[in-house]
Amino acid sequence: MRPNAPTARVMLSLLPALPTALAVLGTLLLFSLFLLVQGQPALDAIGLIFEGAFGSSFAWQSTLLRASPLMLTALCVALPAQVGLIVIGGEGALALGGMCAAIVPQMLPHGTPWLIATPLMAAAGMLAGGFWIGAVGALRQWRGVNETISSLLMSYIAIALFKHLVEGPLRDPASLNKPSTYPVPDAMMIGSIPGLDTHWGLFWGVVACIAAWVFVKFSTKGFAMRVVGGSHRAARLVGLPVNLLALAACILGGAAAGLGGMFEVAGGAGQRKCVLARGLWLRGHPRRVRRTAESARDHRVRADDRRHRGERFAAATPARSPRRHHARLARPAVREPARVGSAWRAYRRMARQIAGRRADRSSRATGANPCLICTRPS
Repeated sequence: MRPNAPTARVMLSLLPALPTALAVLGTLLLFSLFLLVQGQPALDAIGLIFEGAFGSSFAWQSTLLRASPLMLTALCVALPAQVGLIVIGGEGALALGGMCAAIVPQMLPHGTPWLIATPLMAAAGMLAGGFWIGAVGALRQWRGVNETISSLLMSYIAIALFKHLVEGPLRDPASLNKPSTYPVPDAMMIGSIPGLDTHWGLFWGVVACIAAWVFVKFSTKGFAMRVVGGSHRAARLVGLPVNLLALAACILGGAAAGLGGMFEVAGGAGQRKCVLARGLWLRGHPRRVRRTAESARDHRVRADDRRHRGERFAAATPARSPRRHHARLARPAVREPARVGSAWRAYRRMARQIAGRRADRSSRATGANPCLICTRPS
């Protein structure tokens, strides 16, 4: 039985939503299997998740409040994806955009109206985010650096720079326990949507998503980006500027993420605290990187200390015979276990004997010094 024309049109219109629906169902299925393996009630947990997100008016407002930065940061992935780039470092652009937006009110004269201050804050955030992700696109197109890895690593750098500036030159002396910048004046805040406890960033996030869809779907530049994403070679054959289009997509995506950081500042935080990077795409990695660097530094210190102790021991040890000295250097550099057994001692004795025999044979064959490594006199 073939569907009629209206039903076919409805099915075709719903077809773009199929990947999203399958992703949500797949996520819930994997989460349920994980809970079932742990012996936990999966249906009750999923019910609590939906109740916490949509069970009450307060839950709805909390979900919508978090939706604004998520939508704008998601554009940092969606727009570069149109040209075939996988950029996952939107959190760094969001953090730098929020920080630059928080700096703008301190540079404006007191009493500046919000009609001037808010667009300047938005422009500062978009410029910071666009520059940061644009650098990722430039590295990919002109230097061949993988955009996924570079965007992820540059996100670490952005968060480290953010923390350094917020905890240092930009810190408000009145912020004792939680470092933050100077607060944004109330006259420059964007306020809340009437009837909701959600700032206007939600509205502008929806507008930005619709504008991005219209740009990609109906404009000539958007069509050119989709051609580049389909095949770089075909795009070059028809004369499209592949590098510039990829760079433009990255700049637009980074600008959207930076705008999300601006709305986090002007909509709710009022000042740029050091906890802005709260894991919209990553979470906790700067601390992990810092621990890794500290452990590597400790390892180098311990290695230098062992080398220094070895040099002092060698200087204080009397000269050995050439045969024993050569056998000691030829011994495998293996750390002895805490409890050395008879088998390990036998292995060491055998290694010394074999090394000594080889040294004797080489000395008899060449008539040279038996210690060929350090040329110590016989």
